[in-house]
Amino acid sequence: MKRKLFSSILIIFFTVSFMFIVGCNNHKIIKEPSSLSGLQEQCVNRSKEYFKKEYGNGIINAENGERLISKYTNHYNKKLNKCYILITSTQFIRNKENKIENIRIKTLFGLNENKEYGSLIKYENTNELINCRILEKYCNLEREWDLVVKPYMEE
Repeated sequence: MKRKLFSSILIIFFTVSFMFIVGCNNHKIIKEPSSLSGLQEQCVNRSKEYFKKEYGNGIINAENGERLISKYTNHYNKKLNKCYILITSTQFIRNKENKIENIRIKTLFGLNENKEYGSLIKYENTNELINCRILEKYCNLEREWDLVVKPYMEE
């Protein structure tokens, strides 16, 4: 009886050892990237490509001494299943008195449909709006524009 018990224990020991050495009992759990993180990463990459194509390194110098400095943020909106890029630019121009004026430009762009959703253009020195439209409607305040854009860029 002791011999059978000892033999059984040896067989179990060698079987478990063999499985461990060969890897039968050593399964690695590989976490597949979720489709959401893949879509977010794709949005990041598409935004980088779009910005680089349209704005280069973010600084555009004109021959007349004017300059446009731009930056962007992007967001994959999972609720809408769309990738958005918000570009904020400051344009430095010379006015009639040869003084430098700053113009701020914000543009919301949908990369999925290659569509501009709206833009805001205003003089920074005086806060005067030059143009403000979002979703085919005109707005009167930058705050209005920001409130409409917020749900597209956040969740």
